[in-house]
Amino acid sequence: MTFIKEKTLKIRKNQYCIGCYQNFEPGSSLLYCVYVVYGDLCTSYWCDFCHKYYLENLYPWGDFDPGEFATEKREFENLEKGADQ
Repeated sequence: MTFIKEKTLKIRKNQYCIGCYQNFEPGSSLLYCVYVVYGDLCTSYWCDFCHKYYLENLYPWGDFDPGEFATEKREFENLEKGADQ
């Protein structure tokens, strides 16, 4: 996967993060990415967690299935909640 363009956008309609499949409501900010996978030009929306997780753990050669990062995101959010208590 080769990223060509990344831009943070305030979305105007419901969108899903490609990494965790979380639904984001209009007005939320997501990272809009244009990238190449196996010669195909692709676009998708990424939440901050999933984009950072991909770059730190899989980039540039790691393949993943859409929604694959949902477990990691839940675990991270649970750790954050535990630290706040």
